[in-house]
Amino acid sequence: MIAPMKKYSFWVFHKEYADFLESLRELGVVHIQEKGNAESDTLNAQLKQLQRFNNTIKGLEKVEAKKDATIFEAETAVAKYEAQMQIIDAARSESQKVEKEIKQVEVWGNFEHDRIVALKEEGVFMHFFSSATLDQKQLKDFQYFTIAEQSSKVYFVIISDDEQAPDLDAELLTLPTHSASELNEKRVELEKQSEQAKALLSQIAASIPKINEAITLLSDDIALTQAQLNTEIIADDKAMLVEGYAPSEKEDALESMLKDKSIFFTSEDAKAEDDVPILLKNNRFNRLFEVISDLYSKPRYNEFDLTPFFGIFYMIFFGFCLGDTGYGLLYLLIASLLKRKAQDSMKPIISLVQLLSLSTVIFGLAGGTFFGIELYKTSLPGYRHITESLAGVEGTFVKDPIQDIMLKASIALGLVQMLLGMFINAFKVMKQKGFKHSISSFSWPLFFIFSGANAAYISGTELPFWNPAYIALGGASLLGIFFFNSPGKNPLVNFGAGLWDAYNNVVGGIGDLLSYMRLFALALASSILGLVFNTLGLKILNTDGNILVIILTVIGMMVIMAVGHAMNIFMSTLSSAVHPLRLTFVEFYKNAGFEGGGKAYKPFQRTK
Repeated sequence: MIAPMKKYSFWVFHKEYADFLESLRELGVVHIQEKGNAESDTLNAQLKQLQRFNNTIKGLEKVEAKKDATIFEAETAVAKYEAQMQIIDAARSESQKVEKEIKQVEVWGNFEHDRIVALKEEGVFMHFFSSATLDQKQLKDFQYFTIAEQSSKVYFVIISDDEQAPDLDAELLTLPTHSASELNEKRVELEKQSEQAKALLSQIAASIPKINEAITLLSDDIALTQAQLNTEIIADDKAMLVEGYAPSEKEDALESMLKDKSIFFTSEDAKAEDDVPILLKNNRFNRLFEVISDLYSKPRYNEFDLTPFFGIFYMIFFGFCLGDTGYGLLYLLIASLLKRKAQDSMKPIISLVQLLSLSTVIFGLAGGTFFGIELYKTSLPGYRHITESLAGVEGTFVKDPIQDIMLKASIALGLVQMLLGMFINAFKVMKQKGFKHSISSFSWPLFFIFSGANAAYISGTELPFWNPAYIALGGASLLGIFFFNSPGKNPLVNFGAGLWDAYNNVVGGIGDLLSYMRLFALALASSILGLVFNTLGLKILNTDGNILVIILTVIGMMVIMAVGHAMNIFMSTLSSAVHPLRLTFVEFYKNAGFEGGGKAYKPFQRTK
């Protein structure tokens, strides 16, 4: 849910302003409202400095810190890091040039450039050529030497007393200035410079804690500068006006501080048109899925937080798609081991992985797959009884009854989520515009429920069509769709708009519902690929040969299965994560009428 907010305006005497900001920062509950002028040379310099520090940390984290190295102050460490990186970058750039030159001159072998220049001063000129073939006719009047044949080309030199190169049907090459041996020596020297610079980085890496401390202090200074820039100066520079938002639950603590400081303030309930910052307040379970909802957008203040509504669905959809008990147990084991040593900031992500893994185990058991093994074809008690009870039964959509159940389950899950989204949209419209404007929005999910019940009745389900409640449901939904979609307008206009909405919603609804069938398709693909890799592994197994043959074939089988299942886990996990995201952000968010665009609540406080 979205935490309710209070809007505050603080009027502060200019001499008390610095002390007030410090008290506000210590309390750490007020999100200062931006005024659109949060830019200055000081802020730009601070942000540039912060970027330097962060880039240094990012670079040094890739380097193993040298033990007992000298600890430098942050600015010194950053300057040393930047200097060594310049050396490394320059050496890398120069090495690339040298490599290119080596490829150009290695064909000529080792030579002394000074000797070529000396011969030139004596009137002896060397002209370097390359050609696809060596044309003896055009070279008969010249003294030439073939140097090498490489890459379908012939490289040769013409010795002449004429400085002007002869006009030949060949490519005239630039005189090399260094031999291959000289260039190789230069390359070795550049590598040495680079290695020395990297060794110094290992020493600088010991100063990472100091740089992190500086980042914390600098972040606080940036927040203070931004707060000052978002302060309005009034009353001939004698008073300062600061505006911001704070959660309603922090009202007592904030106002107590303001009264102690004798700060004059006003407060009111925040309104949607105020561009209120968004603070989500969810329980422990739903809070894990906020990392997913933040990938799209924060809700606006007058919307609903959809995290509690899609979290359980995302977990179910992920498990449905991956759908292998073995894969789920593997993820669960790895996540549980990593969680023991993980940082506090990473533990919620790992907890989410554990939930998704548990869902995968459950749906893997339901679908009957364990590392590609079809459990319904084993002699395990539970699966054997189910298989025997379904003997001779064929599904409605697909022949296999188990797969038919999974396909129907994917469609049912999609229908439930779509209807939930429609009802959420109806309540949102009622919250924003009033009940009469939400009648049409409520009518659409009721119409789909009515249509589903009617379809069940037609298909033979014992549902009395003449039931008054059933008739009232259908009649009320149609009335709302065609005559209450735009309250206050002409009924004929409403009817026309209702027809257009009916076309869009029915066609769009069917398309959305069909999208959920991909849950079944992805689950089926994952299980089939696992089965294929098991079959490939078993095919090379030979138990009739000698012990060496058996060992080798067992090793080969294990390698094929391990590599195959690793590939399947990677691909299936990727699709199992992405497709539920699509169902959430496209189908569900669309049916829920989610607009988004809210900005996160970021209180003015000290960096922890």
